[in-house]
Amino acid sequence: MIPWRLFPYLRPCLAIIAGILVREFVTTEIWIVVFCLTLASALAVTNDFLYTSSVRYPFYAGYIILMLFFGLGFLSHHLHTIGLGSTHYGHYVVEGKEVRVIGVIKEYPNQRKNYRTILDVEFVCYDSNCYKARNPIQLSIGGNAVKGYLPSPGDRICVWGIINKIAKNTNPGTFDFAQYLRRQKITHQLYTSNDVVLLATYQLGFFRQSSMNLRNRCLKIFEKYLKGDPLSIAKAMVLGYRQDVQDELYQSFSASGSMHILAVSGMHLAVIAEILLKVMDKLTFRRRRTGMIPSLIIIALLWFFSFMTGAESAIIRSVLMFTLILYGKTLQHHHSTYNIMAFCAAIMLIYYPSQLFNAGFLFSFLALLSLMYFQPLVQSWWQPSDLFSNWIWQYISASIAAQVLVGPLTVFLFNQFPFYFVLSGFIPVWLSALSLKLGLLLLAAEFILPETNGLISIGFEFMLTYFIRSVQWVESLPMACIDDLFLSVPEFVFFSLATVSLMVFVKFRSKRLMIAMVSFFVLGLVWRIGSGWSHNGQFVLTVYDHKKVVLADVFMGHNCFSYGDSTLASAYADYIYSAHRSKHYIEEIRYVRDTTKTWVLGNREVQSKRIINEKLNIAIVIEQKDFFPDCSPDIYLILGKVWPPQKPMAHPSCIVLNALIKGKMLEQWKSFAAKQDVGLYSVYECGSIVLTPPFKIPNS
Repeated sequence: MIPWRLFPYLRPCLAIIAGILVREFVTTEIWIVVFCLTLASALAVTNDFLYTSSVRYPFYAGYIILMLFFGLGFLSHHLHTIGLGSTHYGHYVVEGKEVRVIGVIKEYPNQRKNYRTILDVEFVCYDSNCYKARNPIQLSIGGNAVKGYLPSPGDRICVWGIINKIAKNTNPGTFDFAQYLRRQKITHQLYTSNDVVLLATYQLGFFRQSSMNLRNRCLKIFEKYLKGDPLSIAKAMVLGYRQDVQDELYQSFSASGSMHILAVSGMHLAVIAEILLKVMDKLTFRRRRTGMIPSLIIIALLWFFSFMTGAESAIIRSVLMFTLILYGKTLQHHHSTYNIMAFCAAIMLIYYPSQLFNAGFLFSFLALLSLMYFQPLVQSWWQPSDLFSNWIWQYISASIAAQVLVGPLTVFLFNQFPFYFVLSGFIPVWLSALSLKLGLLLLAAEFILPETNGLISIGFEFMLTYFIRSVQWVESLPMACIDDLFLSVPEFVFFSLATVSLMVFVKFRSKRLMIAMVSFFVLGLVWRIGSGWSHNGQFVLTVYDHKKVVLADVFMGHNCFSYGDSTLASAYADYIYSAHRSKHYIEEIRYVRDTTKTWVLGNREVQSKRIINEKLNIAIVIEQKDFFPDCSPDIYLILGKVWPPQKPMAHPSCIVLNALIKGKMLEQWKSFAAKQDVGLYSVYECGSIVLTPPFKIPNS
């Protein structure tokens, strides 16, 4: 049995997580939750005032308290998301009409993504009227607009542009960026190609603005001594400024499994804390324990660094845990790292419940938990006799231990897995730790003894260069990143339960836990094998939603016939079709490009214009001449920019229009479908569509 008394914050943390999940995925009336919480509070108070042992129930009181924490998670997430469904922008902003927006820049514009940033809106003005706003928006600045002035965090600016609602990614199985922004209370976006007018500076508040000013000065120090890829990696690794990292280099870090090095996290904080502790140790003349004033100085500097680097989930978790640990050591209190981690998670989730659905938050806590729990076990597999082998084995064992909990989540969220995670967790991590120390030394020397920075910068650039090469070398190895992996929700749940059973089994060595672990693992495998077998006879028709590419897939068993520009579509694979094809266990893909070419598969004949088998006819229209009066299709797929035919169709059937058909062309198609009395589905208006026989389209 798990000794819950040793971890008093673990169960409340789990209850808070359960409350957030119920609020997110279960439709529940708020008054029911409030009533249950009121009843639980009354029972808890009543139980606390009953002192007779025959009527006092401490066992049930524990469950009542957990119910209160469950309600705390539910209500905090409800209050955080309240009002997002009908954001105030829609009340007075007309789509397609240019408005004037005044607000404060919250983060650095990302030049790799059209100078995208977050604008904390204060006023929206049009027709000589100004309205007060409360939610931030996503701001994209055209290249011509930033030639004269590029805004930075803390600048109050005025921009002209058109506010539109952020469209949801409707392609099946893909990452929904609109929902990700919605959880940050961002529902609208604005693109401006006009000049940006600066109204004021330093508008983030004293503490946040001071940290941003110091960050800007440190960025200029790096720009003074470095250039190229070493410069962009130094900015990202030391200061959390990733906007200058090129896409190819970014992909190398992602494929090699080294992306966590670019995110300022616990490793960076540990290096800084180690340096600060040694400095304070010298200043306090090597006392046995750090005094209160030095501890407060260290904690203040770490929090200042966390805000300077962007205050992301990983760094906030690290600095909060370090604050509690250092506080306990200063007062000579016993502490449990698991307990502190649960307390930090509970505090962060109550303050900002949507973090639970943030990949950075999940990876930060799961990686730390996996390291704390499994690394001692993995490290006990081999006890090297020499120091060098023991040093190498520490890195390798940490890489293996971290993947126990992080690996399944990586596959579930990103549909890929870094095969050489042991190499990426040893060579790049070791080089990055040395580079980080040299980077901090370069920044400190610029303020204290700038004459030495010429020599330090040479060593720093040398270390960064070989750090980048090590990452690119790992990525260049065969099968460095296994792509197109897919875990369904049941499979992820079964494998996660198997991992939890393994964690408890490692601690208590119980046969029941071993049986539970093997059972969950077998259930996950059986579910996966059964899902693959159930797709043997599938016939699925999918028209994807993208504003630049037309693409449609026809799944026949484990084969896919793809229509459209596959070369252009491959650049957007992760946002269009990769996850959907993996989910349906597609093994072979055939791209149909030539309108005269015919593919033959089993007893089904497949043409680029029609797919014909014993029961189904699909007319795929690419050009105006492709309407066939000699066939009776079950459905028409309009995959080109085609106007409706002048004559009525000989065999009327439902019609699916691709995302490039819009405006006047779409209106004429609607009129044509109404005259023919057939169903019409517009991917441009309603998003992607997945159909199975008998091809009944929803009302659009």
